[in-house]
Amino acid sequence: MIKNLGFGLIFNLLCSLITAQNSISIADYIINQSGDSLVFENIARPELPLHYLQFQADSSSQQFWRIESDGQRRWESKDQEGWKLYALSLTAQTYMLENPLLLYPVIFEKYKIYNSKTPYTTDETTGVLTLEVNAQGFETAQAPLRNFTDCLKIEIRMSFTEKNNPVLVIEIIEWYAKNIGLVKMIKNTYYKNSRTTIAGLLQKAQLSGKPLEGRKQ
Repeated sequence: MIKNLGFGLIFNLLCSLITAQNSISIADYIINQSGDSLVFENIARPELPLHYLQFQADSSSQQFWRIESDGQRRWESKDQEGWKLYALSLTAQTYMLENPLLLYPVIFEKYKIYNSKTPYTTDETTGVLTLEVNAQGFETAQAPLRNFTDCLKIEIRMSFTEKNNPVLVIEIIEWYAKNIGLVKMIKNTYYKNSRTTIAGLLQKAQLSGKPLEGRKQ
C-alpha cells in the first residue's frame, strides 16, 4: 500500500509538471501598447511597400485600435481574462461584435483550440463571427532587424458568415518575442473571391517611445 501511495504521488507530480510545461502565460509576450509602431518587410511580395502596424488608443474608451497599412483595423482591449476583440474593420466595412471575443487568453494551453463566436452587425447586414485561436509553442524568428529566439507562435482564424455563407475569412500566424511583442506574421485574407497575403518580418519598431535595438554591425 505504501508503494502504491508512492507511485501515486510520483504520477501526480509528473502530471503537474507536464501541465505546467504546456501552460503558457501571455503576459511577457502580448505586450504591444498604444503608441507602439512596427514596420515589416513583406517577404511574400518584396515588390510591395513595407507593411506598417500601429497601436492607437480609442479616445472614448479603454480600448485601442491595432491598425495595419493594408486597411485592416482591430479594436481590442485587455482585462483579467486576456486580450479581447470588439470590432474589426476592412477598408470600407466595419464589423461590430455583439459580444467581445477572447483573442489571447491569459494562460494558453499548448495546442488547445479556443473556440468562440458572436453575432456582428455592419452598416448593411448582420452575421456571425467564429474565432479559433491556439498556441503552437515556441520558435525562432529570423528578421531583418535581428533574430528573435523562443517566440510564442499563435494561430488565429476568423470566419465571418452571413446566411451560412462565408463572406470574409482571415487566417493569421503570429510570432511574439518575450518582452518585445510581435516580430513576425503571416496573414491571408479571403474577401469577395480574392486572397491577399502579408508575410512580414520585423524591420524596425518603436516601443514605449524608444526604437528597438537591431543586430550589432
